[in-house]
Amino acid sequence: MKPANNIFELVGKTPIVKLRWLSQKTKTDVFAKLEFFNPFFSIKDRVAWAMIEEAEKKGLIKKNTTIIEATSGNTGVALAGICRAKGYKVIIVMPDNVPRERIRLLNILGAQVILTPAEKGMEAALKKVHSLTQKISDTFVPDQFKNLANPRIHEYTTAREIQQTMRKVDVIICGIGTAGTITGIARFFKKRKKKVRIVGVEPQESAVLSGGCAGKHKIFGIGAGFIPPLLERELIDEIVAVSDKEAIEMSRKIAYQEAILCGISSGAVACAVLKIARKKKIKGKRILLIFADSLERYLSFL
Repeated sequence: MKPANNIFELVGKTPIVKLRWLSQKTKTDVFAKLEFFNPFFSIKDRVAWAMIEEAEKKGLIKKNTTIIEATSGNTGVALAGICRAKGYKVIIVMPDNVPRERIRLLNILGAQVILTPAEKGMEAALKKVHSLTQKISDTFVPDQFKNLANPRIHEYTTAREIQQTMRKVDVIICGIGTAGTITGIARFFKKRKKKVRIVGVEPQESAVLSGGCAGKHKIFGIGAGFIPPLLERELIDEIVAVSDKEAIEMSRKIAYQEAILCGISSGAVACAVLKIARKKKIKGKRILLIFADSLERYLSFL
């Protein structure tokens, strides 16, 4: 292995590991792609890098440009890290119920943090971003909820890594926040006529994609409270709703049973495979879970 020339070269190429406890419980072969192996410890490193790189190539960012983004946490940390390495100023707007660990991380990386009411969801954060762009000259808003670089990076990197490592996969399960991950992965496999079932996961307390109402929840990173513009619903075979309690308990179980420190949204994804196993005949199938981040970012909630 050669030394990396910079932090950006460390984004992606995350490992996949078999989950033996979950495999035994579901009588399937369950694997997880560990996205917390990225340099800033989450799947959002891919998205942050892609959005900034593309904006630079288009001339949308200059030396004194301020980057402003609405995020529940991981994208903020990733953007703060990427922009710190590139020398850009960053303002992150997020709901006020995010784990304190995330705010501290952002501060350490030099980002300014502005909090909005959690009960108003991500829409309040997005409105605040808009108001800031009216007050500050020379800004760039990556807008992960609409930026096409988001699903594109998952189609070109995350999905390809899955194909190269797994060879054969029957079901892929991941959380839906901006929908960039699930849309990008689904595009890759559906375009190639692969018989891969794509399953999305959302919070039961804010099951908008399942026809429910938006609500406050604790599964950070998924469940934005509205239908994300990047979601290509026709590519998704099933959506599973998981409660806060189920997700938190499962992330603890994964830590104890598998010795893997995955975050709360990953706990929700792991819950989904158990729910599917109760309803469908999936015995012997190869199932891949996307573990988006690490448990260490949620210690104040556990």
